[in-house]
Amino acid sequence: MDLLDKVLLEWSARTDKGYPDLNNEQDLALFESMFGFKLNEQDEEKNTVRNIEDILQTVRQAGIKDSYTLNSIEKIYTNLPEIKKSSFNKYFRTLPLTQEGLEKISEVYADFFDAKASKGMGRGEAMIILGAKNASSGGIADKDIIVDGKIFEVKELSGREFSPGKDGDINGTEYDSNYRTFKKCLTPSVIEVVEEYLIEGELSLLQDVVTYTQKNTTRNQKGSYVKDIRKVAPRLKEVLPKIEKEDIHYISVNGNKEIVISADDLAKLTPGSEVTLKLGDELKQSTKDINLLKKHPWITEPGSNVNQLENILSNFFKKLDGLIIYNSKSNLLEPVLMDKSTARESFFASRVTQGMVLAKLKK
Repeated sequence: MDLLDKVLLEWSARTDKGYPDLNNEQDLALFESMFGFKLNEQDEEKNTVRNIEDILQTVRQAGIKDSYTLNSIEKIYTNLPEIKKSSFNKYFRTLPLTQEGLEKISEVYADFFDAKASKGMGRGEAMIILGAKNASSGGIADKDIIVDGKIFEVKELSGREFSPGKDGDINGTEYDSNYRTFKKCLTPSVIEVVEEYLIEGELSLLQDVVTYTQKNTTRNQKGSYVKDIRKVAPRLKEVLPKIEKEDIHYISVNGNKEIVISADDLAKLTPGSEVTLKLGDELKQSTKDINLLKKHPWITEPGSNVNQLENILSNFFKKLDGLIIYNSKSNLLEPVLMDKSTARESFFASRVTQGMVLAKLKK
């Protein structure tokens, strides 16, 4: 038995598996402690002198083609101290996309968090492609990161929220259509018609919903408004069917216009009195609005407005295998990797801004 055979035999006898694994750090550390030198010392030396052109060529092949991003990577790498360059090259595109691997990527490649494309690529994506094994950019037509055929989105939380991008667009959705109809039929005249059926808190809530609906568009709805519709809908569902045309109070103006007024204002009309009245729409239009509102899905199915926003968000998650999130308010990069089902359960549709549903992290 020659010397090499003896070394291998002794080393094998002390390993957990009974044979040495050159990819196992414990086995390599055991060899160093037994024989006083590192097997991969020369490889590590080579890693410390990786050429920036080689790095850029590799990431181009991984799908990063935007010159803005490539220039950022080059500039950041060139200015790294040697010790960071050594770590960069040691882990370059070798780490698994697991929670542990993601934390290591965020530790080693934190300087590259802001390296992003002028369009399409967000913060945190380039650093994952630099560190994760077999990772590539999905490009603006696909998802953020693809690893071994699996699709991951990378999102930066702001106020516990993120935008799903184009997949969160409400344009042309059931919610969009319902909102437009809701805006047409939920007019101030509705308040004049139903106020005698509501107690003070209910009436105040309805007034807020009507005012906000009329002032805003389908592109923007705050979270409290989405919740308020869900709150007021059950009461309107109960009250509206009771209202017939003859229950709508109105006055005749110049004998040719019938204008809706509230029951309280009607009671003020006594001979010789001087009163100030709050006028609604014409009776014909108000009757039409009431009938539309009676049949509106958000009224007949209280909470369906929220469900429709949730459906839009669900369509975003259906296309993913996983979600990577960063907290933009933290001074440290604290990434979290979620599988599809965990991610869906962790977020809810909070509001609409600029025509997009926002996903908000549950407390």
